[in-house]
Amino acid sequence: MLTNNFKNLLDEEMKAAPPLPPQIKNNVQGNLGFFQFIGKTIELYLPRALDTVVASLSGSNASPKQPQDPGSSGI
Repeated sequence: MLTNNFKNLLDEEMKAAPPLPPQIKNNVQGNLGFFQFIGKTIELYLPRALDTVVASLSGSNASPKQPQDPGSSGI
């Protein structure tokens, strides 16, 4: 198998680099966690908020249909 010289160069540079201070590492991990939380919150609530805005702008008085119990006859 052929070796990639750029991979070797990257490995050598990473070995020569000083380790990250713990404060920087914790700060980056904290920021990443915050942005993941915001992203998941937006992903969860934004589609529903858009549906609500569209429903309010459409002017229909009908509420979303609830699934009917299959055991009832609907009478």
